[in-house]
Amino acid sequence: MPVDEVDESTAIVDSGDHEVCLHLDWGQGDSELTLALSTQDCVGVHRACLSRGARERDAPSVRKDSINSRIWGPGQLVIECEQRLAIAGGSEVRHRGAEPS
Repeated sequence: MPVDEVDESTAIVDSGDHEVCLHLDWGQGDSELTLALSTQDCVGVHRACLSRGARERDAPSVRKDSINSRIWGPGQLVIECEQRLAIAGGSEVRHRGAEPS
């Protein structure tokens, strides 16, 4: 998701459907933080973010019961997209474009 830095203490994360405003408290160093967002289309959101200038950290991949991807935000911020997989008859429903991890 593209991250717009409004000023040096405010960043806006825009997923297209939702916007999250972060008020950052800059200290002596960056703290690590992962902001996880739920989506119905992890692969599509990830591609849209990259096309809008986001920096990829981890491409979409299938994990046990979800599809996850990560992009870099400002500083040590990581933005994770997660799509929960439906279970049909005991087997996972795979999403085209996501690689099994």
